[in-house]
Amino acid sequence: MDTGVAKNLYAMWGSSASDFYIVGENGTIMHYSNNQFSRLTPGVSNSLFGILGTSAADIYFCIAYGVLTPTTFIFLAHQA
Repeated sequence: MDTGVAKNLYAMWGSSASDFYIVGENGTIMHYSNNQFSRLTPGVSNSLFGILGTSAADIYFCIAYGVLTPTTFIFLAHQA
């Protein structure tokens, strides 16, 4: 499946096979829904290394901030 993005992608989470998110390099967030990808703008340029959610309307994106150690993880919330 082609996302149309030429960035490294690091993690994926979804509430179903037809509704999911992919995160990656330089703040890349792709959302797949209705058989197509759309790009979300998180307002950060940090790479996103993790994503988790409790439902399709409650999703968290993880930024790793720091050089080597210590690393601080910052979670950004997205409510659809």
